Parts: sequence; structure tokens; C-alpha cells
Amino acid sequence: MIRTFALGCSLAAICASPVNAKIVARDIKILMDASDPSHAADVGKTHEARIYYDDSKIDPVSHRVPILHQQHTPMLIPAHPDAAEMPVGNAWLDLGSKPYRYHMAASPAVRLRPDGKPAWAPYAILFDEDTQRMTIRRQSDGGLELSGKYIVGEEEMSGPQVDWVINGKGAPDGRGQAMTNVLPAVGTGSPSPGLPHAPTPPLKVGKSAKLVALRVDVVVDQVAPEDEGMYKVGQADTARIVYDASAVDPKTHTVSILEEAHLIGGKYHPNRETRASVLDMSQRPYRLTYASSVTHGRPLVVLFEGATQRMAMLARPDFHMLIAGKYVINPEPVPYDVNRPED
Repeated sequence: MIRTFALGCSLAAICASPVNAKIVARDIKILMDASDPSHAADVGKTHEARIYYDDSKIDPVSHRVPILHQQHTPMLIPAHPDAAEMPVGNAWLDLGSKPYRYHMAASPAVRLRPDGKPAWAPYAILFDEDTQRMTIRRQSDGGLELSGKYIVGEEEMSGPQVDWVINGKGAPDGRGQAMTNVLPAVGTGSPSPGLPHAPTPPLKVGKSAKLVALRVDVVVDQVAPEDEGMYKVGQADTARIVYDASAVDPKTHTVSILEEAHLIGGKYHPNRETRASVLDMSQRPYRLTYASSVTHGRPLVVLFEGATQRMAMLARPDFHMLIAGKYVINPEPVPYDVNRPED
């Protein structure tokens, strides 16, 4: 059910709001339970979003509040309100009773690749407050892309880090740095916050290569205080590794991986600095030993330990732990399109 809720405030109004105004953020978890065939691997996974609002704007009668911004998590993109990439003119949160109900209907702009073509097909997104479901549909034919039940979190987040997302002032302690997107949104002609890298080119492999992709499931059991706004203990994290089956050592059953990618905001973010990697398939569970510097909105080191079967994300330059958890490599191959490594 699509309804219109007029925003009665602007960013300028926020700055001039009463002293008791407070920008609040809440996380939304979405358990995907339906998709078209191209997104079948997402069914059963939990996606997340984060919404922001001014709690001084909560209507005392309806208990509804207009939404200022919505982000994909854990990457927190777009970094700041963006009327093209994440329009929230038709978005509100009902705090009148639990479970809280969220409504949002929008057709976000589609970013362009460097060759001028759309990065993906135009789509529409709907959070329905009655059914408490999130649905993404193609604009071309209305076909279903992804859908699932959502739950609005009861925990409120506030403070300088949350304020910075809305007003862009003074991000504390270096976290939540603005991410500049090199792919302009359709119709804008200028960059907007979003994915911090251009689409990854296809893997360059020989004609005899036999690429195999495996999913890696991680259960997070350690979270640094600075990342508690993005991760929780018990949260699932997903990665994908790709190797050449023709290069597997027939005696040791080991091979170096060609690509490791974390699933962030519904897209894989490939990393190919994988020369110092060993995938051991001599017995189950498979074990991956791998370390590499990556940039997911900030400089990181991703670490997979074969002996302990643990994954960790470390901050650069001091290498303190941000998140860590036990990993399991699913031995069943998953779909992988060499021409679309982010899908």
C-alpha cells in the first residue's frame, strides 16, 4: 500500500530546530524469503538498512515521523542524504506500537558505469507498513527482484556519529568517513556518495581455466566498540572465494584463490590481491589461509586463518581488531559470472 507523507522539514530546518531535537538512527533487518532466479542465492540471508529521523518531529497524535535518510549497512551508503540515490520524500516510521512499522516507496537513481551504461537495471523499492515486508521490483516489467519480512530495531542510536551523517559536520575519531562515488547517478551529472569504487573488471584467466566459486559463511563473535553500530555479536557475514579448479595440486589438494569478495549492501566487493593465499581442500571442512589489504569505505586488512578457521577485519594502520568470527566454507559451488563479479 503506497501512501504519501509530506516532509515538513528540510536540512535547513533541522539546523534551526529546538535545542531538544535529536537525530536518531535505527537498524532494520530484512530476512529475504523470495526472489527471481538471478538472486536465488540471497534467499535465507539477512539484509540490513539504517534509517535516520529527528525525534522532535514525531507527531504526538499519530506517532509518525518523517525519515531524513536511509542507508545500506554495514557499508552505510549513501554516506549522507542524497535525493537521487536514496529518495525519502515518501518515507515515515510509525512508533505508535510494537513492532514498529516503516513505510518507504522510492525509485532510486541508477549509477552509470564508466562506459556510460547503467550499472544495473532501474528498480523500485517498497517497505510496506501493513505487511511489514520489503520488496524490490524491476521498473521495466514490475518483476520481483527480492522480497522479505522486515523488523525495525528497538535500539536507538544517537550522538556525533549519527549527527554527522545528516549534517556532515565533524565526524569523530575518523569513523564513518565520507565515501566519494566515482559513478555519477543517472540524471545528476555529478558524483554522489555510494560505492567507493568503479565496477570490477572480469578476471583475466587462461582458456583452460575452470573457475569455481564457494560461499564463506561467518558468524561474528567479536565486535570492537567502534563498530557496534554496524555489527552485532551473532550477526552473519558472507564472503565468496573464487579459484581455478585446473590449478589445484593433485597431491596436496591446495590452490591459491583468485578472488575474495565480501557481500556488502547486496553487492560483492571483489579483492584480487590474493597471491598470499592457500585454500586447503584435502579434507572437510575446507580451510582458507589468506591476508590482504582492502578498502571498504576505510583502510582494512582482511584475515582468514586456516588453522583456527577464523576471519577477522583489522583496522589500518595499527591493525586493531574490528570484527572477528568463525568461518565455514560451503563446499557446494555457487553461481559466478566472470563478467559481473559484483553480482
